[in-house]
Amino acid sequence: CDRVAVMYAGRLVELAEKEDVDLVVVGSVSAKRKFPYLLGSTARSIIHNTDKPVLVVRGEKAVAKGAMKVLVACDRDRWVDATGVLRDFSWPDGTEATLFHVVEAYGDKFVESLLEHGSSRVPNSVQMVEEYRQAIERQKSEFAEHIKSLKDSGPTLIRDADIEVLQGDVVEEIVAKVEQMDADLLVVSSRKLSTIGRMLGSVTESLLTRCPCSILIVHDQEISDKTAPAGAKEQLA
Repeated sequence: CDRVAVMYAGRLVELAEKEDVDLVVVGSVSAKRKFPYLLGSTARSIIHNTDKPVLVVRGEKAVAKGAMKVLVACDRDRWVDATGVLRDFSWPDGTEATLFHVVEAYGDKFVESLLEHGSSRVPNSVQMVEEYRQAIERQKSEFAEHIKSLKDSGPTLIRDADIEVLQGDVVEEIVAKVEQMDADLLVVSSRKLSTIGRMLGSVTESLLTRCPCSILIVHDQEISDKTAPAGAKEQLA
């Protein structure tokens, strides 16, 4: 039952703290085929209560047999600390990483539809849409440069990584990218939102439910004081 699972998870968390482990590994096996990526009570409780990095192993590619594809979800600056954990991993030859950020904004299809149906009724709608597009492109460009300026402080896998910045719904775009590149691992950062246990941000929670590949969650203790590009929104919490 859930109560037993939580008690068991509590003991595992205590052991992880006592032994000062570098990584906690949990499996993601759901008995509900309709929701194949739901976490069990024990795994979820561990993720919410430990300060240690947690690797959620799932999918047929959980055991890599060759070069891996790693997707790093970049928020403001916490992703830099998260990728520091990757220094301790041994990566198969040929492993590649992509640093990925999503500017939370309307997608191109929605903007095109808005322009098509509103141009005859809204004065200056074409100009407004063009200014909106330019503003989003500036954010994308600024964040790409921001990521580029920080990635050299990371391990070799990160220094050699590609950078991609898109616009749209954060969760939808990350999941789509995972599927498009057939990623083996998604790396996300998470900050503590509660002094009683740990509450994950809505994006991280959604990714745990929807992402088909293994996920490495790296918790930080406090909000970074570094400043992201002006106008860029924080995407992961």
